[in-house]
Amino acid sequence: MRFLRFIVDETLAGRGRQIKEYSIAIGVFGRASSYDPQVDSLVRVQASLLRTRLSEYYSAEGRAETIRIEIPKGGYEPVIRRSAAPTAVMKPSLRTPRHRPRPRVGAAWSL
Repeated sequence: MRFLRFIVDETLAGRGRQIKEYSIAIGVFGRASSYDPQVDSLVRVQASLLRTRLSEYYSAEGRAETIRIEIPKGGYEPVIRRSAAPTAVMKPSLRTPRHRPRPRVGAAWSL
C-alpha cells in the first residue's frame, strides 16, 4: 500500500516522470542510500505484484470504480484515468405470463 501511495502522491505532485527504482527503494522500503538495483530486485518484484493486484482488483470487486490506476511495465509512473461507470444490463425475463388479465368491466357498464 505504501508503494502505491508513494507513486500516486509523486505523480499528483507533478513528479511522476522522476519516479525511479532507487527513490522507491529508499522512500518506500527504507533501503540505505547505497542501494544497488543491480543487486537487489525488491522494487521490481513489488512492482510486478502491485500490477497483478491492481489488475485483479479492477476485474473483480473494483470493477465499478470510476478511477483506475495502472502501472505500465517498464516504469513506475502510474497512469490514473477516469472510466465510465459500468452500466447495468437488463436481462429480459425468460418467463412469459401464464395468463393475461382480462379488462375489468366496472359498475358503470352494467345496466
